[in-house]
Amino acid sequence: MDTCAITPYLVGRLQQSAIDAWMHDQGWRLYDGHYEISSRGGSSRVTRPGPDGQGGGDWSSDLLGSLFGLVDRDDEFQTAFGQIRQDIETLVAPWLDLPDPSSVSPIVEECRQVTRRLSGAASAQGGIAAGAGELGGYIKLIEQNSAAMSGELIASFKAKFLVQLGQVVGGFHAISVVRGADVAAQEGLWTAARSSVDRILVQGREAFDAVAAGGSITWEQVVDVVGWAAKGLKIFATGGLATAFEVGGLGVEVVKATAPATTTTDKATPGSFDEAMTQLRTAFSTLNTQIRDEERQLDDNLQTNLRNVRNDPTSYDLTQPPIHDGDGILLIQRALVEEIYRVHMPAVADELDRIGNLALQSRTSWAVTRDASIGIGATGPSSSVSEMNLLLYELVKELAWEVRNGARNLELAIADLDRQDAKVAEELAKIVERIEKGSSYTPWG
Repeated sequence: MDTCAITPYLVGRLQQSAIDAWMHDQGWRLYDGHYEISSRGGSSRVTRPGPDGQGGGDWSSDLLGSLFGLVDRDDEFQTAFGQIRQDIETLVAPWLDLPDPSSVSPIVEECRQVTRRLSGAASAQGGIAAGAGELGGYIKLIEQNSAAMSGELIASFKAKFLVQLGQVVGGFHAISVVRGADVAAQEGLWTAARSSVDRILVQGREAFDAVAAGGSITWEQVVDVVGWAAKGLKIFATGGLATAFEVGGLGVEVVKATAPATTTTDKATPGSFDEAMTQLRTAFSTLNTQIRDEERQLDDNLQTNLRNVRNDPTSYDLTQPPIHDGDGILLIQRALVEEIYRVHMPAVADELDRIGNLALQSRTSWAVTRDASIGIGATGPSSSVSEMNLLLYELVKELAWEVRNGARNLELAIADLDRQDAKVAEELAKIVERIEKGSSYTPWG
């Protein structure tokens, strides 16, 4: 799709039609590609601008004064035409380079990939987190193998890396759904906005043409950007993507439904250039107001969810303590236990690292940049999207860090059980201290 929402041709045709309407109001009629006016003393002609809106304004007459060069009205008409062109250009200038929905689409797909890879980890099978995605599958394998060990400290480990891990990832999934729905809403919003601009220009030209023909103006107003903030989830949920929240009571939510778009038709009014210009300005102003309202809804929704997540860290973080020693651990099948800390937990951590990196890439500012007078600003709600990206990145990366260190913690606890070695005990103490100190990520500020 062309990044230019309004082509020079459409602007030129609008300028030509506006000048036609203005000349009609001055008593001139359009005839055979020029403007003409007649009186008892003779007739006068003014050249018409071309389809690009340029040129025109050259006056000629068979009146006596003009024959001897005593009267010259070129400057008068060329100045008037130039002012009309300038008024039209000033009105449409902010709308010349609107965001291109096809630039937003890849960002929506990146958000879908994050959501897809986070989905399923919180679904319950036998009370234990499992799921259809890679993370859910890895967690299920950890659950199965964990039956090969028991003991009081292992119960704490199971609570942390089986029940809690799946629930935390489910919380991340919910955050990613909210983020994806808001980004997808922007794709739909700008598709509708560009279509509205096209219709405004067409109706504007038709209104000016009606004036030039001596007719009345009928202006149909269709504001179809209303409600797009609430349609984001539907756009986002394509290809069987799971967008239902997998964990309840998180305090995050997508934008609720808004009023549907309405279509109104103004009664026909006596046509004039000034009336048509007023209708044109009003149409663009109405469109801008609707875009601003939709973007404000999206921005407010993101900010509300950011606050709610930050006020509820226990739903998005592992809280069980690390294993301090090997006492009380009973191994039943060592090979299965080794698979947990050597294979499955590192696999979970690696996948979380990849998801975190992908989450941080989904910036929207470059794709939705427009004139700062449109919507809520030059980049719309992009700063809130970036803030959500960073929060999701830090949460996921911190969880990857916890899983990776948890695997090492389990490995050293098993080694401590086997050897009761001072060096192993020292390493175990260090990993416990590292876990208790926490990672370098700061999702909670």
